[in-house]
Parts: sequence; C-alpha cells; structure tokens
Amino acid sequence: EEEEEEEYRSAEMAITEEEELRVRVLELLRRKTRECDELAGAVEHAREVGMDQSDERLVKAEASLAKRYAEVEEIAGLAQRLGLAEEEEDGQEEEEDVEEEEE
Repeated sequence: EEEEEEEYRSAEMAITEEEELRVRVLELLRRKTRECDELAGAVEHAREVGMDQSDERLVKAEASLAKRYAEVEEIAGLAQRLGLAEEEEDGQEEEEDVEEEEE
C-alpha cells in the first residue's frame, strides 16, 4: 500500500511538472511573439517614414527581427511537440492558440 501511494505521488508530481512546463512554454511563446510583433511594427514604421535601407539601426533591427522570428518558430515547434498546438498550412495557428488562451 505504501508503495502504491509513492507511485501515485510520483505520477502526480510528473503531471504537475508537465503542466508547469506547458504553461512556461506557452508564456514564453506569448512573450516572444509579442516582442517580435513590436519589433516588426518598428521596422515597418521606419520603412514607411523613409529610413534609408542601409541605416545601421534598421539593418540591426531587421537582423534582430529575423533572429526573434526564428526563436518564435522554435518555441512554437516545441509547443506542438508538447501537444499544445496543431500545425496549420499557414504556420500561424500557434500564435492564434496562445491568443485564444489569454482570453
């Protein structure tokens, strides 16, 4: 009986740890997506107001945006492997799932 209780507690802890991991992954995805969106908006605004494409600040911002977008895709892939999102053809579903969970 004591052994069964220990197995139950171990299984319960594993579920709790798994759920905590899922929450952390979703929060990270949400935060990184928000950062990426904000930076994309700043880059777009800079282009709209006519900032020179060779301006060092714009070049750095675009490089940073590419890096952050890759991070978002990597985290979204992890979320999918954890069963938190299903892949869609346009690749945008992961972000939509996160937004829906916020509501």
